[in-house]
Amino acid sequence: ITMEATTPPHVPVNSELTEKIKTEMSRRYNVEKKALNLNAFHKSFAGEEMYAPLWRSNVFCKVVEVIIENIPDVQAIDLSNNKLLNVDPLNADFRRKVTDLRILYLKENRVANISYMEKLKGLNLTELNCSGNPFKDRLGSAYTDRIRSIFPNLQTLDDKPMPKKIGFDEDSSPTSNSLPVTQSKFAKSSEAEALVLQFMEQYFKLYDSDNRQPLLDAYDENAVMSMSCFGGRDSMKDYIEDSRNFLKIYHENRKVRLLQTGRLPIVSFLTKLPKSTHDPTTFTLDLSFTSSTFMMFTVTGMFKEREGSEKRVRHFNRCFLVVPRGSGFCIVNETLFITDPTSENCRKFQTTSSMESLKNASSSAQQATTSQEVDQATQRTLATAFSELTGMNLTWSAQALSENQWNYDRATTMFQQAKEAGKIPAEAFVK
Repeated sequence: ITMEATTPPHVPVNSELTEKIKTEMSRRYNVEKKALNLNAFHKSFAGEEMYAPLWRSNVFCKVVEVIIENIPDVQAIDLSNNKLLNVDPLNADFRRKVTDLRILYLKENRVANISYMEKLKGLNLTELNCSGNPFKDRLGSAYTDRIRSIFPNLQTLDDKPMPKKIGFDEDSSPTSNSLPVTQSKFAKSSEAEALVLQFMEQYFKLYDSDNRQPLLDAYDENAVMSMSCFGGRDSMKDYIEDSRNFLKIYHENRKVRLLQTGRLPIVSFLTKLPKSTHDPTTFTLDLSFTSSTFMMFTVTGMFKEREGSEKRVRHFNRCFLVVPRGSGFCIVNETLFITDPTSENCRKFQTTSSMESLKNASSSAQQATTSQEVDQATQRTLATAFSELTGMNLTWSAQALSENQWNYDRATTMFQQAKEAGKIPAEAFVK
């Protein structure tokens, strides 16, 4: 003899069963509190000829129908411990007619996907309990935010107060006003802070100039650097192709290729990025680690592109790892992240008088970059890079750079124009 456990037979909801369901719901309804307790509803029918578990859709639909017809002003419903796989019977008709519902308990059911909960959007709930459902564990830390997006007025979730929503754009909102005051910089050492601030001033002066080649001196010979961005392809068209965002890149070869290694490739890469004007008044500094042999700090802020018709405003985050070198220090690792600013930051962005001093300093730095002031080691490095870029030999590469005051960008432009005009002799390419 073989015995197997089976579910009770599927019983259609006829008039007799409907009356029993109504009777049981009436017994479980608290008129004073307008609360309907359907917790483990099937247990009320245990041992009876007619079995009415809520996990059967026809029974659940009948219960919802009774609610709509008889107690549409119900304010609290407990559907816990009913082995529910979904809440589909709480459909649009239910949400349209049962408008006073504020409390809903769905504890210890079997709802596996948040998409079932999204179908309840429109219920003006202030309290919800979904503990014990598989979808909660699947969402992990995103659980609260996903539930909030469905029920924005929710005050209590799983017997705990909902954390306040943190906002950034609406400064006039109570939530935003309750945020801590923003600190423009954090540094554990005042001496290290002074060094870093001096570095920032010099670095961004050169970065915002028309010639970024002097930044070669800021990087170690074996430095590594990567850039990533976030935003729409149209908005980030100047950055997206070189973005080393691991969430978007799946091939290991591409991850390696987008990692800039060596000071020359790094500066060549930075030179390709749109010319910019940074606003120091928007900068923040987080000097998170300092020692006698190593420092790590992060700079965030805003800059405006100087090229193109739109001249977009961007937000940036640059993390530098630096080591001592001579009388200063040099960069051994850098990560650059670029994104569009929030609408509030974009409105506040403006170029102040301090930016004028940066422009003047950048212009002075550019004028100082003459052939007499570029040391021979840098000249050789630039000539080698220019030779690899153009295919010309070192002699002609050095001559082209010298004629353009060792301005790599200008020399590249002049080379392209001369090549298109057929003015470069064949001997220039003989190595």
